[in-house]
Parts: sequence; structure tokens; C-alpha cells
Amino acid sequence: MSKCTGSTLSAGTGSSYLSYHGLPLKIGGNFICDGDTPKLPKDCQGREIRSEAELNAYTTKHQLPQGTIVYDCSTGTPKIPAEFMPMMKRLEAEKPTCKDSRGRKRPCV
Repeated sequence: MSKCTGSTLSAGTGSSYLSYHGLPLKIGGNFICDGDTPKLPKDCQGREIRSEAELNAYTTKHQLPQGTIVYDCSTGTPKIPAEFMPMMKRLEAEKPTCKDSRGRKRPCV
């Protein structure tokens, strides 16, 4: 079995890797490596996020970029960690987002 190095799996090892480590198949590649062990991402209340749909709902609710699995919970509300801000600014410049009528970030049209 390959080591946990980031959250990217090759197509051939995906489901067997997740099964071997006891992770739900619905999480896909959205896991965090803790040493050599993959772990499920958690929300700011400490609950495990067990599927991609649950992760997408959480990131949409808190206006985080889709697929964000590492965030700062020091204030109780998830925020992008400071070390990721330069990358997020670059992404925002490439694909700008605007707020819709409900105040949620959406791609600009």
C-alpha cells in the first residue's frame, strides 16, 4: 500500500486505498494526511466530514473555495489559513467571484 502523501490518489489505487484505511469511498480524494495515515477532514465543531457532498455543502455554506479541506477554526468560523492567502488571491484574479442576491460568492457572469 502506498504512503499517504497529500490528498491525490492514482485511479488504480483509489478505492482500495480508502478501504484499506477504513475511510468511506464517498470521500474521494478529500482526506488529510496525518503522518502516513489518511484522516477525514473535520468541521470547526470537530465532526468528521464523510462525503464529497457533505464537504461541498460545508464549503458553500461558509463561502470557502470548493474542496477546501484545511481551514483555520480559531474563531469558530472556518477561514482560509494565512499561508494559503497568496494562492487564493491568484485564483481569485484568474477566476473572479461575485456575490449573488443572497450574499453568497458565485462565479461572475
